[in-house]
Amino acid sequence: MSIIHKHPQKSRAKCPKCGGNSLLIMETITATTSVQVINGVLSKNTYNNEYGNVLYVEGECLQCRHTWRFRKIGSMNGLFE
Repeated sequence: MSIIHKHPQKSRAKCPKCGGNSLLIMETITATTSVQVINGVLSKNTYNNEYGNVLYVEGECLQCRHTWRFRKIGSMNGLFE
């Protein structure tokens, strides 16, 4: 699910250290890339990317550079109103 919308969304996230609200938010997920090899040769157009569950969401404050992991949210979508 994309968090990008036509109208800007307000984030509830703030830096736990300085209270700043200019942040870099990073969502880390599981991902699998697979390819098919036939008789020792990589087949054309066989790349397959599958994306799985969110492992964790991290934040970095753009004001004080503090970094942390968000708790009790399943994805970064939970940070926006």
